[in-house]
Amino acid sequence: MPQKKLFFTKISLKIAVGGLIKAIDTITFGSPIKISSKVEEVIKTCARGGKYIHAPEYSLPAAVPLKNVDSFIFSAKRIGRIQ
Repeated sequence: MPQKKLFFTKISLKIAVGGLIKAIDTITFGSPIKISSKVEEVIKTCARGGKYIHAPEYSLPAAVPLKNVDSFIFSAKRIGRIQ
């Protein structure tokens, strides 16, 4: 995450990025709590100034549990309102 912090605080002035949460590792096999924690970390690091698009690294595999998809989506909505 140090490179992402450097990128978003010093380098990125006009660039938006997305797909910073791994679909296979985190969303497919992680718990909803782990997913929520990762979403919060990424949003707090990268979303300042509106330069982050909330999306998984790749498309979500069919094996992703629905509770994990819900955690990915609703954590971003909750955290986005906090900022």
